[in-house]
Amino acid sequence: MGDKIHSNLEKKFPECKLEKKVYFLEDAELLKLKEKYPTKNISAFYNYYEKSCSGKMSRLFVSSDVVRTLKQFLLIEIKDKRIVNLEVLKFDEPVEYKVQPYWLEKFYKITSLSEIDKMDGVSGATLTSRSTKYLSWVFLYVDAIIK
Repeated sequence: MGDKIHSNLEKKFPECKLEKKVYFLEDAELLKLKEKYPTKNISAFYNYYEKSCSGKMSRLFVSSDVVRTLKQFLLIEIKDKRIVNLEVLKFDEPVEYKVQPYWLEKFYKITSLSEIDKMDGVSGATLTSRSTKYLSWVFLYVDAIIK
């Protein structure tokens, strides 16, 4: 699956250099995530891609989360500790549970993890908005600790 993700990202960003990397959480970092999201299956390692376009660097995280009974797959791009792109790549739940692009754009204004916690969910797409907030929080957190 990883090669497919890399290939799809290269097609999406043909003018950019992409380098796949892995970050392994230290025990304290992992504990913080497990305490924050005790019902989630938290991983100790995270794959991401460093994206370089015209000298500008960002990180791409691609991951999935179960919304209700099926998954959504998100692409989250982070630059200078801010989400600059958030896309739903695949949504396996019924379309009426999908959040609208205008709600996803709210993440571009986020400057801290606590702001994600304070975001309102989406009526009719409550579980999807929770899932999106969860993945966004985790990847902003991981991005902030990557050296």
